Amino acid sequence: MGPPPQHVAAALKTLKTSLKTRLVGAMKSGGPVAALSACKADAGTLTAAAQTAGVKLGRTSHRLRNPANAPPAWAKELVDEAAKRRRDKVPARMTVDRGDGKRGYLEMIGMGGVCTACHGPAADLDPKVSAALAKHYPDDAATGFNTGDVRGWFWAEFSMTKKK
Repeated sequence: MGPPPQHVAAALKTLKTSLKTRLVGAMKSGGPVAALSACKADAGTLTAAAQTAGVKLGRTSHRLRNPANAPPAWAKELVDEAAKRRRDKVPARMTVDRGDGKRGYLEMIGMGGVCTACHGPAADLDPKVSAALAKHYPDDAATGFNTGDVRGWFWAEFSMTKKK
């Protein structure tokens, strides 16, 4: 399906831009361990800051690093189904009618080359990254991804009538 309404797209863009800026900056200054620390410290705050009236945002995956990022109920089946396929075989965007004028929207987070530093196969991770994951995310399940996999999803919940 196509893009979400403009106000939802703007909120998602704010989230994606702020998160990418923070992670790229941390990678440049301290490598993947710094990026992990930055993500742990700032991803929730950046997500909350990007939300606007009537638009709730989040990130999720079928393999979570942070249990608080579990998929919303309306998205769970879609997220689980997409996990069984390569990203070129999955719609990059999906909109769900949740009833009563409410919608859910998913936008894929693909697995790119730089992502492997923290999300790649466990055997390929730098030992310092593995140690940081064990410290910050003891129940981490977000490794083992390969380039071309569906890593996760940005999601949005909104109403078809924009709040004033």
